[in-house]
Amino acid sequence: MNENTTQTNYKIDYMEILMVLWQRIWVLILCFALGFVGVFSYYRYFVTPLYRSSATIYVFSKNTSISDLTLNRSLSADFSYILLTREVLNGVIDEMGLNMTYGMLRSQVAVDNPADSHMLRVTVTNSDPQMASDISNELADTLRKQIAVIMNTAQPSVVERAVPAGSPVGMNATRNSILAGALLAGGVGAIYVVLNILDDSVKDGDDVKRYLGLEVLAEIPYDPSMASRDSSRKKRGKMNQAGRKFAFKKENSQQNTAVLKRIDSDSQSNSES
Repeated sequence: MNENTTQTNYKIDYMEILMVLWQRIWVLILCFALGFVGVFSYYRYFVTPLYRSSATIYVFSKNTSISDLTLNRSLSADFSYILLTREVLNGVIDEMGLNMTYGMLRSQVAVDNPADSHMLRVTVTNSDPQMASDISNELADTLRKQIAVIMNTAQPSVVERAVPAGSPVGMNATRNSILAGALLAGGVGAIYVVLNILDDSVKDGDDVKRYLGLEVLAEIPYDPSMASRDSSRKKRGKMNQAGRKFAFKKENSQQNTAVLKRIDSDSQSNSES
């Protein structure tokens, strides 16, 4: 009954948890450093930075009539599809002298139509920021020519030309490295906390009161020299006990030998008589 009551009233000691973490602060710092260096090295040596540039064109030309507005809005998806066809992309590859195939260029190009607008945005992602900008502008010019031919109008206007990106996209090595180090250190710290909570062994007077509900009246300090003295005393006791057993066995064997000799002499005397 007392045990159940004690377990029910048990509360987590947050100061004890902080002390557990503080006692292992260097382990947590080492884990953070390992996580940071590992992820940062991965980004530095194994991840190729990619740069993204976009060019935007206005689908309508100057002589587009009002009746064509609704039609051109519905044709935006068609224009996007035309730009990504093999004929158009291969023409851009030949025009710019790119050392890539249609599939390679196709994977780097994206065309989208911003909501409720008459614009098309051509985005190119490449490991070279200048190359991404040049390809995006060339694709935008090619799309303008295609729209003029299809709609039988003048070429649409360019809203924004692509410029080389100053930083890679989707790659923040410092932030991700800090996050990885924090996660590793936090995971190790959580393991230490869980092990401390699950450890119900009695270590001091506070644990006696916590687990058993008893007050400690006195404490006997632990002396390592006394422990070594007790162990040596136990060893000597075992050695003496073994010696006594050996002496007892030797004495018994001597008595048995004397009895056997007496029996042999009695049997010989009986035979002679």
